[in-house]
Amino acid sequence: MDASTMPPPPPTKRSCSASLPPPADAVSASTDVLIQIFYLLPFKSLCRFKSVSKHWLSLISDLNFPPTSLLPSALFLDRRTPHHNDLPLVEFLSLADQNPTKPSPDQNPGNFIPDPLGLQIASSCNGLFCCITFLSCQSDRTYYMYNPTTKQFKKLPKPGRGGVSEPFVCGTDLAFNPSKSRHYKIVCVRYLDKELEPRPSKPKLGFESKPKLGFEWYRAEVYSSELGDWVLSGEPFVASLNTCFNGGVFWKGCIHWSNSDDRGKESLCFDIDQGVVREVKMSLVGGKESYEKRNVSYFGESQGHLHLIEIYDQKRAKFDVYEMEMDCSGWFVKYLVDLDSIPIVIEEMNLEYNFVPLLVVQGDIDEESFLVLLINGKVIRYDFEGKTFKKLCDFGPGKQYNGYYVDGFLRYGYWYDDEGS
Repeated sequence: MDASTMPPPPPTKRSCSASLPPPADAVSASTDVLIQIFYLLPFKSLCRFKSVSKHWLSLISDLNFPPTSLLPSALFLDRRTPHHNDLPLVEFLSLADQNPTKPSPDQNPGNFIPDPLGLQIASSCNGLFCCITFLSCQSDRTYYMYNPTTKQFKKLPKPGRGGVSEPFVCGTDLAFNPSKSRHYKIVCVRYLDKELEPRPSKPKLGFESKPKLGFEWYRAEVYSSELGDWVLSGEPFVASLNTCFNGGVFWKGCIHWSNSDDRGKESLCFDIDQGVVREVKMSLVGGKESYEKRNVSYFGESQGHLHLIEIYDQKRAKFDVYEMEMDCSGWFVKYLVDLDSIPIVIEEMNLEYNFVPLLVVQGDIDEESFLVLLINGKVIRYDFEGKTFKKLCDFGPGKQYNGYYVDGFLRYGYWYDDEGS
């Protein structure tokens, strides 16, 4: 066999970087260029690219993303019945789907976190969920962090520092700002243990003049994903028994809690970094109506704005959405809602069903802002600017228990999916 008929030699193995064309090779070798590219990619892509190499994993993990527009692309609805032993059913509802159908069970945290006691969503913040076991006593709950985008979860240590082994937890609230850090914190508010923890001689926040009846001592513990453990934070404090510690909202570095006290009284917020509890004025909203207690129907945050809805007459299809001033000096009317134009709402209200605001989304422009509400199993999207509506999903009618109709959606969380929004 002469040289002209000999087969070509087999190709030699080359490294991955050697096989790249010169421009791609230059990009992969430049850390600065890679970081600029990573800033432009959606979150899901970054999660996948972490597995390319240890170098990429390190770069992506250390990124501090600049502020971006965070609009929720889905809702998680924690559906329950009045029967205590019925496990909650987590429904997933896409807000980005133009033709939504019934929610997919593929997103249910219970399908990915194997716990026989079942799970409930305790808190959500910017796409992360804090879940706790459902069928467990108050002092023996198991805590999990769940990321619905990656479907990854982590079991957390139980709170109970300062010698308190079985704390009575009043609320668990999540704080996560991906534009500033990849780490998150969880604020756990519990009753002050009278036997193990001494009370301060004087309560702060001006509570000296308030009656003891209806107020209690509390203590905050904070879990940091960076440290991997709980620590006591700040001093014990006094708060109203009507403070909604289980529905805190993360806004401007603080967890804000609403309450159902007399209208016009203060609410509280907890500065996470400083471990300080502060008062926030709850101005008299809703006009000149006089009610003994607040009826907060919605309390939430959207794109750096804190919103509040108070509804005192379910037979009125008109109400206001309030927004907190950036300096926390008071509330002002941000949106006017008129549901009289929505036949679905009027029909169900005539059947004595109540509507429940689920989500206020403040877009970059007014045309992108909307309200999501629930009435008798029907989820409705209402656009503030155009005053138009769209039925997103129908879960079926509510069930009747002891003569009352119950929709059963007691909790909800938001999902931010950059690729789906």
